[in-house]
Amino acid sequence: MGDSKALSGRKYSGIVICIAFAIMFILADSIMGIYFGGVIYHVIKSALMILFFVVELFVYLRFYGKESAGEIIYTKDFLKGIKAGFAIFLYIPFVIVTYFVVGKPAFANTTIPIVLSYLVLEQLAASIFEEFSFRVFVCEGYFLEDDKTSVKRIEYALVSAVTFGLAHAATATTLNSAAIRFCMETVWGFAFAAVYLYSHNILAAMLLHFLTDVVINSTNLIKEWTPSNLMTILDNYGYFVVMGIILAMSVIVILRQPERLTQ
Repeated sequence: MGDSKALSGRKYSGIVICIAFAIMFILADSIMGIYFGGVIYHVIKSALMILFFVVELFVYLRFYGKESAGEIIYTKDFLKGIKAGFAIFLYIPFVIVTYFVVGKPAFANTTIPIVLSYLVLEQLAASIFEEFSFRVFVCEGYFLEDDKTSVKRIEYALVSAVTFGLAHAATATTLNSAAIRFCMETVWGFAFAAVYLYSHNILAAMLLHFLTDVVINSTNLIKEWTPSNLMTILDNYGYFVVMGIILAMSVIVILRQPERLTQ
């Protein structure tokens, strides 16, 4: 009973822990950016994110009284999580068609080491570290709630999304880019939170995060696109339509009662 009350009092502590780790990483990353660049920077940044994840996992286990990592990282309900995030997959063909087919891009001087270190290693590390920070820690309080209602899921998803958006906006170089980044990343954060809150499977959220990160950041390797009316329409309007669908479907997922709560 005492343990239950103690955990209940820690429902919102995960949010504070998440913010603390995010601030520490942003500061460390900004310092690294001064001294390193290219492949070396991507590899070091990836290693740092994995290190942060390991430390976070240790803190999580101790703070919430878990006996092993298997209590939070497991395959149970993995497919339910993937199905809950099916709308996220719409973004992949959209980017491929818009920027790689219609756009007929000219690539920058991209090398295999850059692709592997930036698109594979860094995005994999980011999906692991960020999902554990902004989903596991922030949303832990929901799973400690006695009354797990849809309203509670919305509340935790919004907090997860906003903190995720703010963390990404903090690295922007201009106010305009910060505002745009905040809005877009908040939508992504809400979508990943919906997957996690519905399935309670962080591996599903990590995989979806990784796939979208690879697709999104692949456009950073493009030097320029071939201009066309269709490209302009897809880039200026199609993007927001797809993001709107992802947000709407995520809200529906959040409002649905997770199957584990009805069993």
